[in-house]
Amino acid sequence: YWEQADGVLAQQEGGDAPVARVQGRLWLGRVYDEIGEWDAATARFKQAFDEAKQVGDGRSQAEALMRLGAILLKRNQWDAALRLYEQSLQLYMAHDDQQGIARVHTHIGNIYSFRGQWSHAQRSYEISLNIAHELDDIALIADVSINLGNVALAEGSEEAAIQYYENSSRRQKQIGNTYGIALSMLNLGVVYERTE
Repeated sequence: YWEQADGVLAQQEGGDAPVARVQGRLWLGRVYDEIGEWDAATARFKQAFDEAKQVGDGRSQAEALMRLGAILLKRNQWDAALRLYEQSLQLYMAHDDQQGIARVHTHIGNIYSFRGQWSHAQRSYEISLNIAHELDDIALIADVSINLGNVALAEGSEEAAIQYYENSSRRQKQIGNTYGIALSMLNLGVVYERTE
């Protein structure tokens, strides 16, 4: 059905059809990414990028690059992912898309975190968190707080980690994200286990 929907979008002409095709390709790429079909997801994100470039849709280009970077991250191709994230960040900045900027900084922070470059990770996460607060994006605040807690824990600051994890838990409860609540509690359990 997904490919059929993509085929229908490909046949559309005029009006909003080019933008709808880009959004359809991005959506289909996300679906393939979610089910682990990374080659198919990559193909759709590349199509979305190319088509978004043709119609001058910079935000969709930025999203396609960010999602391509996320796939490379999953494939442990961190340098290539970082290059795509930086390109995505430039496009989001050119369009003053604060949500996009925050999301990309979170991804960049993840790369630095995986590399054990804690100060770089913390800086990216803090940029994301500050923007999330400005936007009052509770879900992003919750997610980035977990990441900052992980950085604090890795640097041996259990007290700061606890504060971040508790903040995340409160925010996850606000939006009813039971998985996020469980993850926050799990991380708190790790910290408390280490301090006993």
